[in-house]
Amino acid sequence: MNLIDHLHSTVTPQVLPLVADHTGDEDAKRGVLSSFFGIFGARLSDSDTLARVQSLSFDNIKDGNYVLDAVLQDDKGDSQVSALNGELAKEHNIPEKTVGLLTTAAAPLVFEEFKSLAGTGSVSAFLQDKIHDLAAYLPDWAEKLLPLGLLAGAVGLAGSAVSGLGKGIGGLADKVGDTATSLGQGVVNTADKAADTVSGAVSGVTGAITGSDKEPRATHVNGQVEPIKKEEGSFMKTLLPIIGLVIFAGLAWLLLRSCQEKPTPVAAPATPPAETAPASGAVAGLAPATLSFATDETGQTIYSCRGEAGSEGVFANIRTALSGVFGVADDKCQLNVSSNVADSLPAGEHLEGIFKLMKGVPNSSVSISDKTIRFNATNADDITKLIDGTKVLVPADFVVEAEPQLDVASAVSNSISTAKNAISGLTDTATADDLVRALNLQIINFATASSEIPAENKEILDLAATKLANLPDAKLKITGHTDSQGDHASNKTLSEQRAKAVHDYLVSKGVPDERLEVFGASFDHPVATNATEQGRFQNRRIEFTLIQDGEQITAVGNAPTSPATVVKEAQQASTDATTKTTAETAEPTADTAPESVDAPAENK
Repeated sequence: MNLIDHLHSTVTPQVLPLVADHTGDEDAKRGVLSSFFGIFGARLSDSDTLARVQSLSFDNIKDGNYVLDAVLQDDKGDSQVSALNGELAKEHNIPEKTVGLLTTAAAPLVFEEFKSLAGTGSVSAFLQDKIHDLAAYLPDWAEKLLPLGLLAGAVGLAGSAVSGLGKGIGGLADKVGDTATSLGQGVVNTADKAADTVSGAVSGVTGAITGSDKEPRATHVNGQVEPIKKEEGSFMKTLLPIIGLVIFAGLAWLLLRSCQEKPTPVAAPATPPAETAPASGAVAGLAPATLSFATDETGQTIYSCRGEAGSEGVFANIRTALSGVFGVADDKCQLNVSSNVADSLPAGEHLEGIFKLMKGVPNSSVSISDKTIRFNATNADDITKLIDGTKVLVPADFVVEAEPQLDVASAVSNSISTAKNAISGLTDTATADDLVRALNLQIINFATASSEIPAENKEILDLAATKLANLPDAKLKITGHTDSQGDHASNKTLSEQRAKAVHDYLVSKGVPDERLEVFGASFDHPVATNATEQGRFQNRRIEFTLIQDGEQITAVGNAPTSPATVVKEAQQASTDATTKTTAETAEPTADTAPESVDAPAENK
């Protein structure tokens, strides 16, 4: 979805009801808004125009009349609002009064939307990046309402491109002449004639676009730059023969080249080629920085927030964006710094805009890993709007999509394979932090209401026990988490039982009991919304954390985009009681989070 389409999905529904009783059908009114969006955005891409709007008082910036007067001024400072409304009225054949109501109502809404989309960046810079979206909706008369430099840049680019095309064709003709002797002078003459014709046509087009006369020579029509000329025809009509001649000349050159002797093979370089650089912001060998975020059932506050990156600088951007949209978020957002993770989050500069899109959307969630952004919500239309709105914000090389449908078997299988490879690949120099990270790659998918560890996860725990023997100083906390189905007390018991089952299994494999602690968190620390199936699946988990000198220093969850919950209060006080309680109630084996918790733990 381009910028104009985005405005039609966000601003137009707010404006059209205000003029429903005024003359003009809805299609005509939408047409007025399309042209207005293009002109208004193009004007605001000029930093001086933006500065005038930003200088308005808080009350005036909400008033469309003040905003329009600030945006639409000529070089002398005279208002161009009346001229704009008059042209729009003529083009769309509706009364100027109706047009005036539309533009006045839309102006402050559009400006606020641009601010939201730009996030922490400059509105002008954002709109300059989107100038092609805007230009596609500029009427042919819009030039007189736009800053002079705006079209000049486009004209210069077009002139340079066509000039370069002429030079390239000239070089092509020379090459044709140099290599054509074996095919006879007839082919050379044909190629030369083609090149001469093309060069002449190119010169004509270049002159039409970059002419130095004082009259306006170009205008935007539906996003294209076209010469203004009295004779009939258009830029494309002139360009098409050129394209055809270019193709002809190219084919002639290829034909001649194929008749030459084959060149002597060149020996391969002795040194191996350099490795291809990573395709994204993540550094080779490091996991990408991640963020997962969800709103509550009202859409107005934070439900869960987890992030992992290689530096605090990434988290500063996250906190700034969150506080700007949702207020202070330190108590809701748990962020973990890890040396094994990239120290940049490519989506960081766009987070404020993304959060603004999510605010007001109940039970919405986003997971961000490097340049992949995935949304989920309880309403399919909300997901679509979040995706479309975000595509407007981020560069084209980002992947923005819906959270995939849940495939439990595939997710579990892939996680176990990944964890197995990660643990098996740990060398003798691996740290306890490396082991914890590898352990948390697995999903321990307990059966509903059960604390028995699935067989496939025991293989992972066997490997972990062996590695722990080489890390005698490592001490782990095992925390069980559930989703929100069922009551808190039952989930508390079940989460403790599952954590204790993992503890007991590791002890049975030789890990000293004093090096392991357990805790049941119930559903107090979600990593995703509990309103969707995917979110509940992520929330049902076992998390391993590294303890050193009584403090948790590593916390990484098995959800790929969310680090583990930091459980700080009452853990030590509850450990002994938990161990005693779970020793009496738990089965000797168990591993991860539940699918649902409907019955009390004692009935499971």
